Amino acid sequence: RRRVYDNYRDDEVRSEIIAAKNHISEIEASIRELNGKDPEYVLSILSERLEEMEKGFHIGSGVETREEELSKLKKEVEEAQLCIPHLNMHGLWVGKYGDHGYEMVNITYSGNTLIATKVTGDKNVPKGQISFTVDLSPSPPHQSHASQLEPIELNSVASRQWGKKISPSTSGKGTGSIGGI
Repeated sequence: RRRVYDNYRDDEVRSEIIAAKNHISEIEASIRELNGKDPEYVLSILSERLEEMEKGFHIGSGVETREEELSKLKKEVEEAQLCIPHLNMHGLWVGKYGDHGYEMVNITYSGNTLIATKVTGDKNVPKGQISFTVDLSPSPPHQSHASQLEPIELNSVASRQWGKKISPSTSGKGTGSIGGI
């Protein structure tokens, strides 16, 4: 009887292990599916592939030429960028800056760099000059987040406008002047 019980118990444990492994596989599949729906994740993967192809590290399938593959991948990157609000801010933006009053910048992009050019100048940044730039290159999914800035919690108005409660912080470069310098 003891041997029959031990065999039964071993079978039961094996069944539980198999069920747990199946559950883990289902969870992993769900994560992969959700990542495929996250435009920032998709953009980071596509951008990484594009960079590898441009450096010549990609071995093609042989069906398409390298140029066709590059063109297709660039189009996929552009389509992913269209789904990300902070990559779609082209145009004129107006802001009020203390005693300076209202100022206007024209937002354009060069690759993954956002460029804000002053439309109305002042003593700090003249008209037609770049006010600031921001590198919006996606971080590879495996990159450490230790060096990244903390995200910004949006107020309710901004949250409704952008469709999310948290916005990533991105470092950039700005132009200005201090005193008589």
